[in-house]
This record gives sequence, structure tokens and C-alpha cells, in this order.
Amino acid sequence: MAKNIKKTKLSKKKAKGKKLTIKDLDKIWANLIHNKYDNKCAICGATPCQAHHIFSRTYRSTRWDLDNGITLCYRHHFHFAHSKFEEFRDWVIEYIGEETYNKIKQQSRLILKEPLEDSLEKLKS
Repeated sequence: MAKNIKKTKLSKKKAKGKKLTIKDLDKIWANLIHNKYDNKCAICGATPCQAHHIFSRTYRSTRWDLDNGITLCYRHHFHFAHSKFEEFRDWVIEYIGEETYNKIKQQSRLILKEPLEDSLEKLKS
């Protein structure tokens, strides 16, 4: 995945000695999720799409986990994932598999306290 992280504002920021932010990592994560799903909705194949966290981004331990992301078109993002939670959860389990879903679920419950730079290195690997 590291090859997908091109020189961006983040590289310029680092060169200027500016601090890495959560927003920076969110953008990198979203770009990698878009690449992973070929910029298409995982449900219907429509474009444009948005990167969606399977488990809320409030769980820092899986916030930037690439297994915890999926791309959805606007319709499926807001009218399915955010409004029909149980149906969406069932669809996700069928799509990614119960074992992967449970792994992400368990990981999301862990308390993560690591520097943002460590999270960036994980995204690069």
C-alpha cells in the first residue's frame, strides 16, 4: 500500500517540520480505501464514492485500519450504512466475511495510545 502514498501536502508538511495531524491520517486512509475499492461503491459500483468506516472512527484502534474501510456512493453511505444499521451490518458480514468482521470488531474495542507517526507507518506498510 505504501506505493499508493504519493508525495502530497503531507510530504511538504513534514519537510517544513510541521506536526502530523489526525486530519492528515484521515485523508491518507480515505485515499487508500478509495484505491482499494477502485473508487467505486462496494455495493453498486457507482462513482463518486466516499470512504466509510465499518466501525466508527471514534475507535482509534481501527480508525486507520484498512480492513475497517469500504467505499460507498452517497445513497448507500447515508441511506443504508447510516440509517439501516442492522441491515448494513449483515451485508458487511456477508461481504467481508464473519471472521474478518469479528477481528475488526475485537480490535476496535482496544484502547490505542500511540503517536500518529506510528499509525502513519502502519498505513505505509
